[in-house]
Amino acid sequence: MATSQCEGAQQLLPQAIAALVENALYQADLVGRFLNAVRHQLPASKQKEPIALPADFLLELGAALRLAMWERQGFRPYLPDFPSAETAIVELVQRCWPDQTGPSTGESILRRVLETWFGHFAWSGLEELGVDVLLDTPGSAALFDDLAGFLWAHRVQNNEGQPAGP
Repeated sequence: MATSQCEGAQQLLPQAIAALVENALYQADLVGRFLNAVRHQLPASKQKEPIALPADFLLELGAALRLAMWERQGFRPYLPDFPSAETAIVELVQRCWPDQTGPSTGESILRRVLETWFGHFAWSGLEELGVDVLLDTPGSAALFDDLAGFLWAHRVQNNEGQPAGP
């Protein structure tokens, strides 16, 4: 029995590493798109100036933007107690540049977001479906009802407009 558990762990490790890499790439893409959008809000003369940002700030920003994506997907009621994405971003800026924005009251959410994703979301959801897929949670009956309603509304229909049979 111990041998099969070791074999299972050996198979799981590459999957976990691949999932973490995919997750990191996704969050890096979110940060890049966010910063490009912010840059386009600057005056034209400032848009081409290089900007150096601390690595810790960029990692935390990725976590806050991931939280924003979860909010947009409607996962908020199923997640642990997080600040809103907007609050997380404001608190992040306050932690990184306290002299300009006032005292910081927030704490890092990077680890909590990563642990939540790793423990509650399908690791291959982004790669296979292009979205995060929340797995079994307390109150998942409502989630399954929502999923059933979505699938029913988007079922394949035959040429007569009737649901396709088996």
